[in-house]
Amino acid sequence: MYTRLFAVLFTLVVVVPVGAAIVRPTWANAVGLDVWNLPTLHHQIDSERERDRDLCIEQSEVLERIELKEKMIDRLLSGNSTLAETSEQFLAMEREKGGFLEVILEMYPGASDEEKMANNIIRYALPRILSESFAESIATLARLDQELQKLRDEQAMHRSE
Repeated sequence: MYTRLFAVLFTLVVVVPVGAAIVRPTWANAVGLDVWNLPTLHHQIDSERERDRDLCIEQSEVLERIELKEKMIDRLLSGNSTLAETSEQFLAMEREKGGFLEVILEMYPGASDEEKMANNIIRYALPRILSESFAESIATLARLDQELQKLRDEQAMHRSE
């Protein structure tokens, strides 16, 4: 009796899955029973761990750049830095670290990289500007508009020389 039960259980637990894995190898892979593929799976795990480490490093660098940009925006909005200075700093950071410079220069209007970055900065800072009182928002936007016009004029003068 026990021998027969053992034979039935052995057939169900071992023979059927092994037979199915031989007939349909993709089935064994799909349900995780492809133990013969263990070295490949270990390599895949190692690759994913390395990718995770790389992504963590990249995320840390991106967050650091965001923090630096936020500090630059703070200085700009408080009047401790001009739009031209902030634009130069943003450009230097993007050129040094890579990233989205090409996208920014393609997306924003301007006759120069500095003017395009200045437009990007104003757009980036706009939610913070608009969170101020109405009078403060208008004053800040007017100041930035004057600084943008000054930047344009200086760039045009350099191009005509």
